[in-house]
Amino acid sequence: ESFRSEVIGKSPHEVAAAIGKPDRDVDAGSTQLWFYDGKTRDPITGKADTYAQIIFDNGKVSDVVFAAF
Repeated sequence: ESFRSEVIGKSPHEVAAAIGKPDRDVDAGSTQLWFYDGKTRDPITGKADTYAQIIFDNGKVSDVVFAAF
């Protein structure tokens, strides 16, 4: 949750300054997706997430999705 609270509502520039450049990104018009591989952990299991996906809508972070497989 601290990762999410650190980025939510921020611009790409603010996110890059806070947590660094993404491992990869996808630009889909007004939506931009940034991926950070293995930088977050599941708070229950303690295992590393496969990735955290940051979703920017109209230049601000609107959501963060965590994936583990």
